[in-house]
Amino acid sequence: MGNPVSIGDSFADFATLLSDPPIPGTAKQIQLYAKLVGGVPKLYLQTSAGPLDITTVIAGALLAANNLSDVPDKPTALVNLGAQPFDSHLFSNIPVGNGGSVIGANYTCVAADAEHMMVSQVNGVVFTIPADAAVPYPFGTALSFCNFNVGTTMSIAINGSGVTDFLFMGGNPTAGTRTLAQMGFATAVRMPFTSPGGYWLISGVGLT
Repeated sequence: MGNPVSIGDSFADFATLLSDPPIPGTAKQIQLYAKLVGGVPKLYLQTSAGPLDITTVIAGALLAANNLSDVPDKPTALVNLGAQPFDSHLFSNIPVGNGGSVIGANYTCVAADAEHMMVSQVNGVVFTIPADAAVPYPFGTALSFCNFNVGTTMSIAINGSGVTDFLFMGGNPTAGTRTLAQMGFATAVRMPFTSPGGYWLISGVGLT
């Protein structure tokens, strides 16, 4: 195979090459292949006339199709964005409930706490899931609870417990109030049942 020759940078040259009629009695065969030349990837069109370098033509077509200009081999400058405000959502998909505030006393969840995490550092706090009649959370809603405390345990209860609404713990068929140990974390998920009220399944670390 001889040295590659250029067909120019125009689409007309490329189109002419592909549309040229074959020699009578022969079949026209065209092959595309790529190889490194001096460490640079190149694309070639192989015909009976020899290998033709079509790298520039193909690159131009891709750039034109996407309304792009040529891309330099190296960036010519770096943009300094400066200091950016901290956003906790960059690191976590669980926003803090209670309007984004740590809870300092017994707390009953509200509709806006759906898909949020209730956090407290106060000894003996009771987190309460409201009855379905009061706050009908959609099926699949998650409420998370964190006892960020090295002192004592906290409780997670549900209004209407054992009568209209039920809080079950994973692996335990008995509904009722749960205890969350120091530095414990648990998530309760609304189950798709409504008779007679709301059903929740909770699991987590330090939960009994």
